[in-house]
Amino acid sequence: MKKTGPAKSDKKKKTGVFSSGDKAVILTLLNDFTDEEIAAKMNRNPAQILKFRRQASIYKAHTQNADSIELLHGKHFWKTLQNQLLKDEIRFFEEEWASYSAQFPELVHTDESMISDAIMLTIQINRLLSAQKKDQDQYDYTYNLLELESKKPEEDRDNELIHEYREIVSGLRASLNKVISQLKDLQNLKDNKYVSLKATRDQRFKRIEESKKNVFELMKFLSERDQRIKDNRMLSLVKDSTKKIKEQWMEPIEFADGSTDVILLSEETIEHHKKRNEDEQERLIKERQP
Repeated sequence: MKKTGPAKSDKKKKTGVFSSGDKAVILTLLNDFTDEEIAAKMNRNPAQILKFRRQASIYKAHTQNADSIELLHGKHFWKTLQNQLLKDEIRFFEEEWASYSAQFPELVHTDESMISDAIMLTIQINRLLSAQKKDQDQYDYTYNLLELESKKPEEDRDNELIHEYREIVSGLRASLNKVISQLKDLQNLKDNKYVSLKATRDQRFKRIEESKKNVFELMKFLSERDQRIKDNRMLSLVKDSTKKIKEQWMEPIEFADGSTDVILLSEETIEHHKKRNEDEQERLIKERQP
């Protein structure tokens, strides 16, 4: 009997890097075919297609993030944010903004305000956590020194040093308690902001899904989009203008008869001036201190 050798492969698979033409073809196939199907069409190994798919996804995500960040840099509030944030915080804000933008397509002004507030709250929490760690490390270090000095024989103790350590420990304990309280308040604000963002996102998706059931509803939804954007921008401008005028009316104004008074007299105005006087007194006290 004649021996037969092993079956020859139909066609030797290609190896090496993809050409520009191969990449263009594969990109058109990624959404509709599996890695194995694309590999068969391109005469490639499925592992090569999988690697290309992952790289394409990373590139696409990076491009989307870059576009979102570029749009962020064109916002009216970006210059103000740059003056408020540290260098690493600016980078953090950009990355968070890109992540939110991916979850909230077609951002309107109200969305942007809530997202900006949420990110700033996160940054403030991070700042407080850093301050808390610094104070805790200093507290532990000073407390250990106090313990060591207190355990010395009475004749060897430095009572003035012990008193100084106790003062430092007491101050740090008060600072830590204050930070904990501030963290709790900020976290509550952040949680409420997330609830509002989630509600906005869910409502938008629900509206879109319901619109898909009826072509006329979908057309109506699309036609109203531009008007919603205009309305949100106008509401934001009115809100900012109202706040500015309110702040102006809370300040003393000299009238024609020479008298000075505030236009808007309210509990908020009283608290505003009370806080200002307290800050001024505190500043004067600090200046008088040697």
